[in-house]
Parts: sequence; structure tokens; C-alpha cells
Amino acid sequence: MQILKQILKILSFIFKPRDKRYGRKVYDTNSLIYRLPTQKELDNISSEWQSGMELIGWHYLSSRDEINSKIMLEGIQAVISDCHNKRIKFPEAEFKNIYDLDKVLGYVYGDVFVNEFNWEWIYLIIKDDNPKWAIISPNRKLIIRTNRIFINHFLKVDTFFDFIRLYNQVKYGKLKVGKKVIETNKTMILN
Repeated sequence: MQILKQILKILSFIFKPRDKRYGRKVYDTNSLIYRLPTQKELDNISSEWQSGMELIGWHYLSSRDEINSKIMLEGIQAVISDCHNKRIKFPEAEFKNIYDLDKVLGYVYGDVFVNEFNWEWIYLIIKDDNPKWAIISPNRKLIIRTNRIFINHFLKVDTFFDFIRLYNQVKYGKLKVGKKVIETNKTMILN
């Protein structure tokens, strides 16, 4: 029985795993597994981004504002600030609670990195955790689980995360690794 287990373990290293639903390549680095999204999933991400931009429009944008990364990041901060200051009353349109806000703002935030720095959306699976959408840097060294960042700060009202600062740290290569980062096989995951 032990020999059979060892043979199966060796074979699992030889053959690359595949996502059975889509037949797409799955990347595996020990406890970190991810795959790229399908076109249908990218369309869904785009739809969620549009919902997030509507939310930002209600709380931050004027009709004269040109949409760019700076405006999107400041808009995210404005929505979080309004939530902390209880200026958002639930339900608000299709948003029933902070979890709905977290989701759509995460897509807006991720889209900034995708457009500015050529990051990619991935479906991330971490051992002993629920799968989540995330963004990964072109060199595959940094992953940001955008929804995880937002929900932690929505729930901890005393903690206000400076998303613009994180953006600038990534932009200028000055990201400081703290306790919110998990290192897995030389890939950092920002939670």
C-alpha cells in the first residue's frame, strides 16, 4: 500500500493537473493553486466592475470626471469612508450589505492593476480556504486577493486601509511585506 501511495505521488508531479470543469491549465505551487478565467468569467468580472463603478459614481464622481486609475482608487476610498461614517444605508440599490460592496469594489480595484500593470485575474485556491478571485503580477511573485482586503477593513471600522498607498507601492516597487502577506513558494499573497 505504501509503494502504491509513493507511485501515485510521483505520478502527480509528472502530470500537470487540469481543472475538470474547463479543461484549463491549473498552476500548483504546494498549497497555492490557481487558474486563469474563461471568457465567460471575464465577462462576469466586467459586469461586477460596472456595478462597482456605479457605486463609486453615486458616492464620489461628478459627471465631469474622466475615469482613470486615480479616480477609481479615490472613489473606492470614498465609498469605504461613507460606509464607516454610516452614510451608506442598506439596502442601497442592489447592494444588501458590506459583503456586496466588498465584492464589486474588489473588481474595480483589481481592474486598476490589470490595466495599469498588466496583471491578470486568476481563480485562486489556497489550502484550507475558500476559492477566490484575485490578481497576479506578470512575474507571478505577488497575488492580491482584493475582496479579502476590503472585507477585513469593512468589518474593522477602526482600521482604514490606504488603497492608494498600496497601488503606489506596487507601481514604484516599494511594497513592504507585513503580517498581511503569506509567502508560498516565493509567491506573496496579500490578504
